Order: sequence, then C-alpha cells, then structure tokens
Amino acid sequence: MLAIVLLSAGVSVIVGVVMCSFSGLLFFYLGLKNLRASRVAARIPETPIRSIAPGMVHIFGRVEGDEPLTSPVTGVPCYYFAASSEKLGGRDWNSLQNADERRKFYVNDGTSRVLVDPQSADFDVTTTLKAQIGKEVGNSCKIDPSLGLPEPTQAQLRAILQADWRKPRVPIPSEGLPSVEAEEKAKRKWWMPESIEVGELFSIELGEAKGYRITENCLVAGHECSVIGTCDQDPSITSGQDANVIRRGTTEKTFVISCKRGRQLVRKLRLQGVLFMALGPALIVGGVMIWHFST
Repeated sequence: MLAIVLLSAGVSVIVGVVMCSFSGLLFFYLGLKNLRASRVAARIPETPIRSIAPGMVHIFGRVEGDEPLTSPVTGVPCYYFAASSEKLGGRDWNSLQNADERRKFYVNDGTSRVLVDPQSADFDVTTTLKAQIGKEVGNSCKIDPSLGLPEPTQAQLRAILQADWRKPRVPIPSEGLPSVEAEEKAKRKWWMPESIEVGELFSIELGEAKGYRITENCLVAGHECSVIGTCDQDPSITSGQDANVIRRGTTEKTFVISCKRGRQLVRKLRLQGVLFMALGPALIVGGVMIWHFST
C-alpha cells in the first residue's frame, strides 16, 4: 500500500514538472512572438488600402463581408469568435466548453477594401462578454456596450452555461422590425432562457461547483480593426484591387488582427511579449524547484 502511495506521489511530481516546463517554454515562445510582432507593427506604417503592395502591410478599417458567423454566446454577427466556459472545482478551474471559428472577411477603410484570410492569425479582439456566477467567485457580468444588449441575469447566464455551443444561436433579430422600440424589445428577449437551446451533452447541474465563468471574444462585423500581415495575389480572383488578399506569409510569419490601432497596438504587443517572456522562465524554474525538493 505504501509503495502505491509513493508511486502515485512520484507520478504527480513528474506530471507537475513536465507541465511547468512545457508551459514555461510555451509562454517564452509566445513572448518572443509578441515582441517580434510589436517591432513589425512599429516599423511598418499604416497604409491606405488602395495603396498597398505585395509584401508586409499594416492596414486599419471596418470589418465587412458576406455570410458572417454567429457567436454562440451573444449571437453577434462576426468573422471570428472564441468562447469558453469553466467551473471551479477545489482550487482549479476546469473546462466545460470551448468553441472557436473564423471566416474570411474584408477590411474597408474608405479608400478601398481588401480580403483577409484569417487562418493562423493571432487575434486580439473585442471581449463581447465576460461573466462569472457562484458563491465562491461572486456574480458579475460585463458585456460590450456597442452590442446594445442588456446585461443577462444569473438565470440567463445559467441557461447559457447549459447550452450546446456546437449549435450556434440564431442571430439577434433586427431586420424588418417596425420600430426602435420593437428592436429593443427583441434584444431584451434575447437572453431569455427559453430562447437558448440546451443540448443533452452539456446539460449540467449548476450547484455542484464553487463557481462558473464564461468568456467570449469576437471580431464583430461592422467594427474596426488593424491587420498586419502579408499581402499577395489570390489567383482565383481576377478583378483588380480585389485580387489582393492578406494572410500569413511563408517567410514573414507575423500575422496580427487586433481591435487596437497605432501606438496602442504596439504597446500592447510589447507588454504581452515582456510578460510572457518573464513568466516562461519563472515556470521553468518552478518545475526545477518541484523536482529538487521532491527528490
């Protein structure tokens, strides 16, 4: 029996060391990546879309396009979303659901527009909703005011937690409504639990954990964003300026899509890089210390 306990403790130590070391290397890599992106953002000036040429470009404009995605939590039209829900069990947060998707879109700055293929892009976009509920964590909810949605209640947040995010909600009804009052009424109904489809797979008893939290980030249709990436010609498009597409390059890997602009974008990338590079070695040292004191 003692041997089994010691073996289990040894396995736990090894797992802890491996996790710390892996996380440290990952954060260090992300730090280098963000610092490199900050240097590219500072070096390449923002260019009107009508003047962009093949190579690295830096543009800013409104997000638009056909057939946007619908985010699974707030139901906003978007071209990228990343949503997650977690529960607090003991001292650790454990994942309940994760959903993310992206789709090609255009950026229009008034001079012209250009297609963006967001595959392999690094996103820094709007947090459309961030909420938590539970006795141990308190109840709070922040929703992006530009969405025009009322803040959901605790009951409505619980319904969202139980919803099957693999089946995105239908878009918020807005077209064809007879008046502003009718549109506001439709948005208020949006958070009603009966309007949220609850899937069997993710139907959970809320009360068994100390707390829950939900986060959703979106590249919202109609909002503005910066794009730093490689511009080249899409051979499938033959209509002048629209033949350009911005994507991740084969030689220059920097590809950032952000709701920040100019100096704000550079500062945020630089700050993230410094923090990640500091956290990486700290985690690696933590793993070494765990191994040292356990042997």
